[in-house]
Amino acid sequence: MDSSTTSSDSRENPLLGDKVFLNNERYLRYKAARSEGSCSLCGCLGHLVVFVLPLLAMVFMLAFLIILAVFDQSEIQQSEMYGYESLEGFYNMTQTYYASVSSDTISIVMSQYEPYTELLALASVACILTSLVTIIRNIQIEVYQKRTGSFIFMKFINYLSAIINILAYAGLMVAINFKVTQEEPVWASQAHFVGFLTFFAGTAAYSVLHSFLLLNQSEYPRFVKGLFLVLAIVIVASSLSFGMPIWLNGLSSDEGGYPVAEWVAVFTSALSIGLYVILFFIDPVDNVLSSFFCGGTAKSQKESKQNSRIQLQQMHLEESRRKQRQQMERMGQYQI
Repeated sequence: MDSSTTSSDSRENPLLGDKVFLNNERYLRYKAARSEGSCSLCGCLGHLVVFVLPLLAMVFMLAFLIILAVFDQSEIQQSEMYGYESLEGFYNMTQTYYASVSSDTISIVMSQYEPYTELLALASVACILTSLVTIIRNIQIEVYQKRTGSFIFMKFINYLSAIINILAYAGLMVAINFKVTQEEPVWASQAHFVGFLTFFAGTAAYSVLHSFLLLNQSEYPRFVKGLFLVLAIVIVASSLSFGMPIWLNGLSSDEGGYPVAEWVAVFTSALSIGLYVILFFIDPVDNVLSSFFCGGTAKSQKESKQNSRIQLQQMHLEESRRKQRQQMERMGQYQI
């Protein structure tokens, strides 16, 4: 009854159809605006998280290194193992810390530090945050590749590099959970070296692959690309200097390794991750990352379907209006 009345009213008064169309169009615009507004808070939070995560990952890893360096420096000052009195041989603080990092590996210092749970907590948080940053960077590169229509090979390198870096920090977690001086289980020491070797090999490979991907992204200036390329060279060189002796020793000892190279490799890797804030600032891809943090792919697909449905409804309304105008023109009753 209501539908027939409405259709008859539309035939008698063609402007009624226009009025209905305009009301529906306003409703659709209101619905779309409301949908965008509901995501604005999530977008701001996602944007903030993206900027903070690289810095937090760097801070936790550097805190891990600083605690070890300060602890080892205090141990050196209290001893005469290097043939100098603490005030004479290590009067200068810089000389003291250099003596620490040039003589003792991270593995040795870790095994002597107490309470060990502090190191374990710091390193665990740093590894988790770095893995999240790696995933975000992977998504950012993927968005760029979709935007420019990159080759499948480049997409493969993007995913491969992310997996390698996540596995590298998983290796660091293994190395930290097993001390180099641990006697039980019997394979604990070897697991420690396997974990560290995985970390050094993984971070070195990731730095090279990431630099390759970055060089192919046109939106970043040359100095940014050059900065990450230099960091990649330092990471690879220091990782090889310390990691190769571990491999040659059959994953049973770090004898022959250059301790300074180990400290430099971990420090440079942490610094490189922290500088990702520059990459996220230049090309934030907020729409994709906010969707990722606020529900992931499922929500993104739901919003995409909702927007498509609204567009389809608008197209139907426009088509209905066009047909009404044609009908009125044929009847000679159309009024502008």
